[in-house]
Amino acid sequence: MTVTTNQNKKKKIIYFTQNWVSNIGNLFIDMGALISLDEAIKIYEGEMFSVMPIGTLNLWSKYIYMSKLISQLKPLWKLVKPLFPQSKLSDFMVQPSDSFNLAEIIEADYTVFSGWFLTTIHFKTYDKLLEKLVKKGVKIIFYGVGGDQYSSSEVIYIRDKLKKIKPYLLITRDSIAFEKYSDLAENSFDGLDAAFYVNRFNFLKDIKLNIVPYVVLTFDRAENRETERRLEKEYKENGVNVIKCSHVPYSRPSEKFVSESPFDYLILYSHATEVHSDRVHACVVALSFGNKCKLYTRDIRSSLLSKACEGDITKELCPLRDISKLMRKQINILSQTLQK
Repeated sequence: MTVTTNQNKKKKIIYFTQNWVSNIGNLFIDMGALISLDEAIKIYEGEMFSVMPIGTLNLWSKYIYMSKLISQLKPLWKLVKPLFPQSKLSDFMVQPSDSFNLAEIIEADYTVFSGWFLTTIHFKTYDKLLEKLVKKGVKIIFYGVGGDQYSSSEVIYIRDKLKKIKPYLLITRDSIAFEKYSDLAENSFDGLDAAFYVNRFNFLKDIKLNIVPYVVLTFDRAENRETERRLEKEYKENGVNVIKCSHVPYSRPSEKFVSESPFDYLILYSHATEVHSDRVHACVVALSFGNKCKLYTRDIRSSLLSKACEGDITKELCPLRDISKLMRKQINILSQTLQK
């Protein structure tokens, strides 16, 4: 008879996947985070781990529905919106979900959250689930996470939530988040967005494309349509091949490339000579494969690129800075924390 002891019992890790219905770039985060976890748990052979990806779409269903409804009623919404204080609107659209999630019944030692998580929207959505996980004694890991606008109200709200959760590990993807929240975690590290690790999929580098050199234009914001048209015209007039993409997989039919598979985008970005985009994670992927990129948005989330590129990526095409040591250190921090 074989007796199972605590020494050879596998430690179980739940990884919560991203909601990617309106932005397939969120899957780049999942891919990078999962390959990071795989590398981290292989460093030490003495411990056994199993990683279970768990979906979260059911938690987001109300928010997604309300967002689509408001989008369809834009003319009316513009008239009505001033009547509602933002806080009440936020409470209406984003409430703690009562939807069942598999994480509630799966035994786990750790849960891992990644991406744009240090936001009011996320904590309101996951509030009840996080409360249940903490009560069960599951250790909470935030891996490659960041905030939204880092307004005073947002920071106060997130700090209050983190004090209650007491994260086991907090690895931020930008230094602003690290400065605001690192003191509230048992272990913390000022690191990188998880999507920078997608270059670990080595088979992508072996793929050969039967196409002349090309640039990729990935624009989804309405205010950048003229910029997209200008860039396309300039490149084509100079004989450069242009591929236009969208990160909205279920958008209206158009000439733009869309796909339900994140690997398709990784193939395009990894082989492009340049990438121009208003999507932060299009630039993350392009940089991770050593390609030049320019970001056409100046919101605070672009700060997650600052450690990885040479120059100001919102003003010029930027190459990748050598981040290999930082990437190794981040994996080591994750691995060492899991071994404690």
